[in-house]
Amino acid sequence: MKKRDLDKYIPGTAEYVVMHSRYQKSRGRGPSMSFWDQRNPRRALRLARAIAYFPEEMALPSAKDMMEKAEKIARVIYDKLYDLQQTPLKDVGLGSMLSLFMLSSELKAGKDVDWSIIAPEISEVYLFGSVARGEKYPHDIDLIVIDNGHFSQFVAEPTPAQDDWYACLPDNFSWLMSAWFGIEGKKHYELFGDVHVDLHLLPEEFFTDDEYRFEVKDRHHDERFFEKAFGDLQRFDRELDKFVPVPMTHLEERFDCSLADLH
Repeated sequence: MKKRDLDKYIPGTAEYVVMHSRYQKSRGRGPSMSFWDQRNPRRALRLARAIAYFPEEMALPSAKDMMEKAEKIARVIYDKLYDLQQTPLKDVGLGSMLSLFMLSSELKAGKDVDWSIIAPEISEVYLFGSVARGEKYPHDIDLIVIDNGHFSQFVAEPTPAQDDWYACLPDNFSWLMSAWFGIEGKKHYELFGDVHVDLHLLPEEFFTDDEYRFEVKDRHHDERFFEKAFGDLQRFDRELDKFVPVPMTHLEERFDCSLADLH
């Protein structure tokens, strides 16, 4: 996208904010504009996306387009995971080195250490939200990636001190792609374009440890978030090479747990 493309839009409008974010992303940068009373650029972009209007010929990507992008992202995640698993420890990226350093620090502090999370593992990639529901023009792609703790111990849900749950989600996707998979800047844009991805990265512990799940739920602004997200869930089937709808009972069977608190 060229900067002159922004001349088609009026500065200060929702459409300008959305298109400016696309220009920023094409340069490997994040959103930088405020909108109305929202000074946080990510909150401002979320608000602008909700009310922006584009004529049919300039419409946001269709449900089909966004589903194809979501499936491409899932393929990249699994392909890059395999590459990472084959990479010698001395050659891994920043993300995996942080995992090793953290475990070493915990060991020195006399804490119990789960060394199994050194090995990167992703058990499932799920799609939810507007794309999973098949809405005509979804604004973003909502993903939940389940891992063994290798990634989620760093790319996780906000702490109670963070007042904006949603602002970190696009950063989660960028951080996963750059710190572990080496995809950033122009390479990131060439692969994914300007698509907006909200990523929840959760350890399997979220399903198997009720206390941990309650803690994560309590930190969310919407106490029914996971109940609603799991209600329109789709799982990326690697054999079929696409997302397929699954009921919440799939999660209980997959992770051998009870999610009675979410039904």
